[in-house]
Amino acid sequence: MLGKGVPSSKHLSGVADGLKECLEDLSSNEVFKGLSLGLQKELQKGKKFSLLSRADLNKMVGISDNYYAAVYKFVCTYIHTAPFAVSQMDMFRAGTPEAVRFYKTVIDYFTAYMAMAVREFLHFMPDQREGMPESVVKCVSIWEGVLTNWENPE
Repeated sequence: MLGKGVPSSKHLSGVADGLKECLEDLSSNEVFKGLSLGLQKELQKGKKFSLLSRADLNKMVGISDNYYAAVYKFVCTYIHTAPFAVSQMDMFRAGTPEAVRFYKTVIDYFTAYMAMAVREFLHFMPDQREGMPESVVKCVSIWEGVLTNWENPE
């Protein structure tokens, strides 16, 4: 697949070497070795990229399925080329209050999921919390409260 786009690219061999190294690392991983051969092949070919479903991931990190569904529907309205999305994008110009408000909403949703990714990363790499800016810690804490208590706020 790498050679289909620009087969003459001088950077292609470096990318291919990096991919080969990643596949070797993946193949030697003990968790990977415990997976079914079919799933191993799908992961190696890039057909699958996650061991857990979206619902399982949401449950694991404490994100409400209803919250996820609402955000997903909202963001899809702006990502896919529905007539509504195209007309909205055409109306906005960089720097206008409308554009800022529109993009702020999308960025807020992104920030929420990024905060959960940072939180989960810190479970695996707790030493990385040291030196983390307090603003990041506060952001993670706020979004954790919003996402995990979305349906039953106290």
